[in-house]
Amino acid sequence: MADALQSILTQAGLALAPLSAVDTPAKAVIFFKQLGYDIPPGAFGPALNGLSVRGSGLLSAVQDLVEASDDTAIITAIVNTGAQLAGTIDAIVSLHTEIQTGGGAALPGINELPERMTDFLILDAFNRLNPAVHGFMHALGLIENEEIPISGQPIRKINWNRLGLVFSDPSALFDQTYNWSTSFDHNQFLNRVDGIMRGASLPGGIYPQSDTTRVLLGNTSNDLNELRFPIIHKGVNPESYTQFGLTFSPVEGTGGKKPGIAILPYLMGTSNFDFSVCDKGELVFNSTGQIDGIGLIIRPPMNTEALLDLAASFGAELILRQKPSVAPEIVLLGTAGGTRLAIQGLGMSSFVRNDGAKLDIGWEGHIDALRLVITGGDGDGFLQEILSSVNVTAEAEIGFGYSLLGGFYFTGGAKLGIDLPVHIDLGPLVINGLRVELQPKSDQLALQAGANIQLTLGPLNAS
Repeated sequence: MADALQSILTQAGLALAPLSAVDTPAKAVIFFKQLGYDIPPGAFGPALNGLSVRGSGLLSAVQDLVEASDDTAIITAIVNTGAQLAGTIDAIVSLHTEIQTGGGAALPGINELPERMTDFLILDAFNRLNPAVHGFMHALGLIENEEIPISGQPIRKINWNRLGLVFSDPSALFDQTYNWSTSFDHNQFLNRVDGIMRGASLPGGIYPQSDTTRVLLGNTSNDLNELRFPIIHKGVNPESYTQFGLTFSPVEGTGGKKPGIAILPYLMGTSNFDFSVCDKGELVFNSTGQIDGIGLIIRPPMNTEALLDLAASFGAELILRQKPSVAPEIVLLGTAGGTRLAIQGLGMSSFVRNDGAKLDIGWEGHIDALRLVITGGDGDGFLQEILSSVNVTAEAEIGFGYSLLGGFYFTGGAKLGIDLPVHIDLGPLVINGLRVELQPKSDQLALQAGANIQLTLGPLNAS
């Protein structure tokens, strides 16, 4: 409990401590402009100095709280920090009263000064602490963060009245933030999502809408922007850089339809690449043809339209697999290094492709090697005698998957074939070997068997 209280007081103190730097009327004029107020320097009196002193005391108390090591010191620092916080809040109230009585009572929104100041300081600290989460809250419309706000409005603000809508009515929250159901403000939406990306240090960003996309979506304006949101990317130099992701592009209202947003996949650079996700795993992307003309349009209230320009053949596959060079062998039956049935190199993928007429979507599971090893030295004396002449190593690539057009199926790059060296003498008929093969075939596994037979009938020899 003490640790939680210590953390809360520390963060609250650090948020309000910057008030210590607002120690002159000139600095106060600049600070309060960020809150949406044009306060003349003459409106500030002794209360401004009192607030600065309280801010300095709060900063010192927070430092003591952070450095406290034993229980007694921590409790003492908690009490002192709490008292300094309360004193700082009282100083804010006193400054508010001083401004009102010093000629600022007629300023628009002056009654909101304590709330605006608190919101600004909290959000300023939160942006420094976690810019990605700050950007996410901004995109949801829970907070405001405008570099050039409307006259009389603060740069930063917490929309306390919208917090409950996150759980009770998310669509109303989106509508209040971006005018979704009336006249979608796509510029504001793209800018706020871009803020999330910049907070998370992601590549991509806002670019002019391409001519290809403009024609595809039926837009008439030439000054629209779109947002590229990278999912995977690799490389540094222009010659080697590649990126795959989604584009969020505005769609104008036409034919009685309201404006909305389109989600389109894009590919920059090479169409085949891979990169490591950990020491033993990698992500591989393969593409043939262009992926232009595929996407989804969303319009108010939540009407969706699919974009499927299937004029050209294409295929795209995203594979998550073990790295072949370090993939461990997994023994299913038997013992490692001896007789065993094992697998090696696991992976899974999802794909979308078409042959110029029909779109197919599905998934696959991959096994680089299904391996059967039989060594004659394994087992007890009886098994050793039976298997003494048998040394078999057979393996095959195998996979299975499901697609909308093809249903469930097996794949395999080769047969799993086992050659058994035997010598069975039946007079004129001699069996020198047996072979058993297991091969994926359509949606089944085909089992085949054969033998190496030699037949001697007088002068006639056949094998």
